[in-house]
Amino acid sequence: MGEVRFSTDGTTQYNGITVNTPFESENQSLTMADFLQLMIAEMKNQDFMGSDGGSQSNSAANYITQMAQMSTIQQMEQLAYYSKTNYAMSLVGKQATVATLGIGGSVKKETGIVEKVTLDNNEYLAYVNGKGYKLSEIMNVGVPGADDSDEYDKLKTNPVYVTSKGTDYIRIRWDAPKVTGDEEKNIVYQVYYSTEKTDMNSVEDMEKKATYAGSTEKADDSERRSMEIDELEPGKTYYVGIVATSPGGVKYMYQTTQVKM
Repeated sequence: MGEVRFSTDGTTQYNGITVNTPFESENQSLTMADFLQLMIAEMKNQDFMGSDGGSQSNSAANYITQMAQMSTIQQMEQLAYYSKTNYAMSLVGKQATVATLGIGGSVKKETGIVEKVTLDNNEYLAYVNGKGYKLSEIMNVGVPGADDSDEYDKLKTNPVYVTSKGTDYIRIRWDAPKVTGDEEKNIVYQVYYSTEKTDMNSVEDMEKKATYAGSTEKADDSERRSMEIDELEPGKTYYVGIVATSPGGVKYMYQTTQVKM
């Protein structure tokens, strides 16, 4: 074969002849269309007298071999594309730490749950805390709350505080676990109460036996860790408990609080 030279202006030269071979991607990868144009250029300028020491049959065999190799490369590129797509889609719902370069070369890190993944200008963007990041900007990925399991376990000794009490109602508040980043914003708090202490022994008992007072999932930040429980009977003793569900779906319970009406 003759000499082939590639240039960055989207053209290829073969034996001094310029062939228009526009690249389809930013990294200027050779496509099957580019390869066929090169082959056509070579066939047009082939020495059929075999002066280069080869033969026409050998050239034909070389073409077939090269086409097979090019087809294999294309299949590998396709497989790599599918693998990248599967990886991007698998990020949704996981906790990710991303890093971007700021002014003066400073590195800004942010941790949060991957809310969605989009394809923009042939590039995947993973959205963390409402902002899109390139896959190359993701530093690590993990199960939400995996690194903070000890902090969640401490909730069983965290009390529920009664901030005010009326004839038939109480208002309560509680502290959040000391988790990393903005993970606390994705914790779901559910409040239960009962007149039977045994109904509050575990998460399962609360969900099956206790009265569900509500959830603060959609509340504003200032109201996420407080709630008013009403329609309580005067003179009775109530047990109040809270279930915190981590972004990874694991449920933890707070220490049960006793309230005398």
